[in-house]
Amino acid sequence: MRPIQKPCSLYFKSDAVFVANVVGRRLVEDSNYERFDLRVSQVLRGSVQRSSPVFVGNDTGRLFWEPGKTYVVFARRVNGRLEATDGCGLLSDPGKVPDFLQQIRVVQRSRLSVIEGEILQRPPEGPGLEGVEVRAVGASREYRGKSDKKGYFRIQVPPGRYDVIVNPAVAVPSGYNWGDVSGFELQRGQCMQIQFGAR
Repeated sequence: MRPIQKPCSLYFKSDAVFVANVVGRRLVEDSNYERFDLRVSQVLRGSVQRSSPVFVGNDTGRLFWEPGKTYVVFARRVNGRLEATDGCGLLSDPGKVPDFLQQIRVVQRSRLSVIEGEILQRPPEGPGLEGVEVRAVGASREYRGKSDKKGYFRIQVPPGRYDVIVNPAVAVPSGYNWGDVSGFELQRGQCMQIQFGAR
């Protein structure tokens, strides 16, 4: 389970990150994808041509880009073409461009990584649990954090490989079974977003 992905996560999952204006949009023949023709104004990661098509899955999580509007695009190369995913509202909002660019600048300058997320009673949108300890275990050191009143936690760590372990302590009712997340690698500036909940 994961919360809505943020630029500090999407940036590292993308082969290309850039700012572009939508100049055209159409369904491709099989109707499983929409094709957006984009005019690129700024490249933030990877390489793209000044005019680039980007394909978006025609499903419930798709992006809703409008012709004439400018967006920050997070795309992966799949079978020789650029595909963008992770719609979830925020990436379809042209008003978020300045905020996303600021977050990306922070990512590019950062020396540390972040592990953050939510501890929820009933995922994906149930109430948060306060006081739950979360441990990030690295190769040579362990880092700890606790969830706040909304169930949110945030732990800054050096880049490296980590396992994340939930330790409910006394603040959580008995009967909760948490799934741990193990063996992921974080680069400088990258954030790992996790959502934990009862099983």
